[in-house]
Amino acid sequence: MRCIFFLIFISGLAFGQEKAPFKEFDEANKKEYFSQEKAIGQSQNTTLEKINSRILLSSKYKAQDDLIVALEDKIKLQGENAKLRYLLGGANGIKALQVNKMFSITYIKAMLENFKRALMLDPNHLPALEAYIEALCMVPSLLGGDIEKAKQFAAQLMRLDPVQGLFASGFIASKETADQQAKQYFSKAFNLLEQQSFCSQNLEEYFANSSMNLPYKMAETSTIYQLSPSIGLCAINHFIERFTLYDNIPLEWAYFHKAQLLFALGEINAARLAIKTSLEINPAFDVAQKWQRTL
Repeated sequence: MRCIFFLIFISGLAFGQEKAPFKEFDEANKKEYFSQEKAIGQSQNTTLEKINSRILLSSKYKAQDDLIVALEDKIKLQGENAKLRYLLGGANGIKALQVNKMFSITYIKAMLENFKRALMLDPNHLPALEAYIEALCMVPSLLGGDIEKAKQFAAQLMRLDPVQGLFASGFIASKETADQQAKQYFSKAFNLLEQQSFCSQNLEEYFANSSMNLPYKMAETSTIYQLSPSIGLCAINHFIERFTLYDNIPLEWAYFHKAQLLFALGEINAARLAIKTSLEINPAFDVAQKWQRTL
């Protein structure tokens, strides 16, 4: 009976859960932000040094408009490369999610164009491939979305990195509402990670050429599809260990998924501790509050 309850409980938590939102600019920090921005402008640093400082500052405070301008200024000054175009595409994509749909079109088009440009500069840029595939699936066709094109890029990603290619293919299938097919792709990805002894590897090196959010996505997928919780736990632990103020996914969500994965592994007390940590970071985190009450 306990086993049946466990399966029903974890299934409801996994498949009914929400997705983590990207962090937004906190108006409470406006004065502090503008003070630091002014100090950068008045410094004796070179133009490039000022731009780099602006990029770091706006990334830290999630000032997406200023980040977009700073990245564009760096491209004008230094010239473009795949990484800068990828970052600019990501900044526009996050901004598109944070504004009214009426005003999002400009940002959506800029996101797609920058990801496309990044891959023209470096067809093997893994983070840009991952981001462009997801964007092509999520954007309406009238605005440039194209699932068939996403599948072509997923095949390219598969050749470069089979694990990421399988995750991309699973993402595409999930957006086509082919959940069983999606789970098959994700299952193959986790099986491959197990064959690679993922948890025994140097994960800093493993993710060196990947997007900053890939380990989080791996853990999230592990939770949603109830696949390889030990792999998911290693991935989310790595995300937590390397987390900085420049990351866009709220840290409380990482601890929330850690709690889910620990629960799936039967480590109930550790799961409670992870939920407690999540709520210490954000006491208003209602998803974690519900979980804590259930535990």
